Amino acid sequence: MATASSGAPVRDTSFQETTGDKTDNGVVMPARHPAWLRALWHYDPNYDYDLEHHEYDEFHTTDPYYIDSEVRLSPTPEHSVFLDRAGRNLETFLELRGRYCPITREVPIQDLEALPTHPGLIRSRHRIEPDLAMWPPGTVIAPDRAVSWREQGAPLLVLECLSPSTEAKDREDNPVIYDLMGVAEYWICFPSDRHPMFGYQRTDAGEWISVAAGANREAWSPVLQTRIRTDPVCGFQCQDPVTGNWVDMERHLQAKGKEIGRAEGMEIGKAEGLEVGRTEGIEIGRAEGKREVLLDLARSLHPTSAEYQAFVQELDQTPWTEWPDIATVLQRFQRFQR
Repeated sequence: MATASSGAPVRDTSFQETTGDKTDNGVVMPARHPAWLRALWHYDPNYDYDLEHHEYDEFHTTDPYYIDSEVRLSPTPEHSVFLDRAGRNLETFLELRGRYCPITREVPIQDLEALPTHPGLIRSRHRIEPDLAMWPPGTVIAPDRAVSWREQGAPLLVLECLSPSTEAKDREDNPVIYDLMGVAEYWICFPSDRHPMFGYQRTDAGEWISVAAGANREAWSPVLQTRIRTDPVCGFQCQDPVTGNWVDMERHLQAKGKEIGRAEGMEIGKAEGLEVGRTEGIEIGRAEGKREVLLDLARSLHPTSAEYQAFVQELDQTPWTEWPDIATVLQRFQRFQR
């Protein structure tokens, strides 16, 4: 594959293929589309692909007229920002609650051929790609790979961020597919926050019922065992049942950083306090030692009681660093020597 000047791979859009499409009489005609396009699982030989102006990948496209297939328009920045925040907030909530459930973003779930047919499906599908999916604890999911419904089972919770190109499937097809898969909870959110989220939940009796957030944009999640909401700034959030706060990863990290900083500050303060105390202790010890030496010296010179008490009072009222030295004491009390 060739590369652009930026280093990014560039697909070869030439139509020169060694094999092509067979006509009814068995004649092989030149291939209309390049091999990489023909290898895509959603390839439609009858579709007029615009390779000059649009991209076609396994699950995304920039072609708005290709949305009837099982791919969707490439996500908008608004869509991506919402999913980034939703995924981080959900992971933070689970961490706070001590729950370790894998979370996948836009990872396809395949092997859906065994799903029973359903009259509510617009068309059957072999795979589906939820925006966010929360899996049961212990589910092993290889990074950057599709998940097998036969091997890993169904997610506990699915979150879809609604966009014009996926609205029909998110509203009509996906609820049916997630029900057949055995998903416990499915929420459809609006990144612009123009509408409250709505979705489906499985009851204890196994029924798949529709639910919606209230006027306050909040709803109860049986899977998460807490209230959830969509916020115009923070995106999808869960409420901490202990503190009552709405969990936001950035605020959580700030609080955690403050807590770590406080602990480190206390350790530094203790060390500094010990050093200050040690220094002060040394000073006090030096003063007490010098006082004892000077008083012993004065007593050894046998001054009068009044003179001795006056000397003691001078020491008590003068900083120890200004106390006289031994020679001065000897000179002061020399007349009392016997």
